[in-house]
Amino acid sequence: MYALVSLLNLQSLMMISCLCGFILRRFNKLPSDSHIVLSNLILYLILPCGIVSSFQKMELTKELIKNMEVSLIIACAAQGLSILLAFVLWNKKSTKIKPALKCGTVASNSGSLGTAMIYSVLGAEAMVYSGIFNLILRLALWSIGVGFFTRSTSIKKSVRKAFTHPCVFSTIAGLMLMILRIRIPMNLLEIMEQLGSGSTMLCMVSIGTIMAESNPGKLFSGTILEYSFIRLLAIPGMVYAGCRLFSADRLLTAVAVLLVCMPMPVLLPAVAEQNDGDYIFTSQCVVFSTLLALITIPLWCALITLV
Repeated sequence: MYALVSLLNLQSLMMISCLCGFILRRFNKLPSDSHIVLSNLILYLILPCGIVSSFQKMELTKELIKNMEVSLIIACAAQGLSILLAFVLWNKKSTKIKPALKCGTVASNSGSLGTAMIYSVLGAEAMVYSGIFNLILRLALWSIGVGFFTRSTSIKKSVRKAFTHPCVFSTIAGLMLMILRIRIPMNLLEIMEQLGSGSTMLCMVSIGTIMAESNPGKLFSGTILEYSFIRLLAIPGMVYAGCRLFSADRLLTAVAVLLVCMPMPVLLPAVAEQNDGDYIFTSQCVVFSTLLALITIPLWCALITLV
C-alpha cells in the first residue's frame, strides 16, 4: 500500500511540476531559453550532487562489484537491442525524418530525467548502477545516434563526449571516492543530498517549458505515435522480459527498465537543426513522447516495484 501511495505521489509531482513549467512559460514568466538554463542547472549541479552523494552511502563489497559487472552486461545488451531496432524499423520512412527516429530509438532521456527518476524511486545503490548504464548510452548516442544525422562518426570524439558528460564524470568521481574511502564532510554531503532530491521536479519543469513552445494540433501523427510506442513500451518491455528470463537481480532489472522507458532526449531537436534534419518533427516527437511518458513511467515504476 505504501509503495502504491509513493507511486501516486511521484506521478502527481511529475504532472504538477510539468504544468508549472508550462504555465510559467505560457505567461512569459520564464524566458524562451529557460529550458536550456534549467537543463544546464540539472546536468551540471543537481544530478552530479545526487550521484556523488549516492556513492558516499555505499561500501565497496564483492556483491556490489559483481552487480556492477552484471549491470554492464545488461546495459550493453539493452543498448544493442535499441541499435538493432533503429536499423530495422524506420527504413521506409522519409529521408528527412528517418535520422530523428533512428537516433531517438538508440537513445532515451535517461541522462537527466531517467537519472532523476532512479534517484527518486530506487535510491542510492541504484544510482551506482545507473551511471554504468548511462556511460554505455552516451557512447552509443554520440557515435551511432548522432551519426544518423551527420552520416559520419568519430570514435575519439564520441568517447570524449561520453566521458565528459556531467553524469558520467560524476559517476567516475563518486566511484573513485568510494574505492579510495574518501568521505565528504557531513555538512557538505547533506547539502548535496538536498540538491539531488530536487532533480525530478526540475526536470519536469524544464520539460513543461518545452511543451509550452509547441503547437498541440501538430503533435499527433501515426509516425510519432508509432515511435512513442516503441520507445516507451516495446523496448522496456523486451528489456524487462530479458532480465526476468535470465533471472537478473531485481534492482538491476528495475534500473535497466526505468532508464530505457524514458522518452526521446530533449537535445535531439538541436542536433537535428545543426545537421539540416527536420527539427520541427523531432521537437514534436520529444513533446508527444514526454506527454505519454507521464502515464507510462509510473506504470513501469509500479511493475518493477510492486511485482
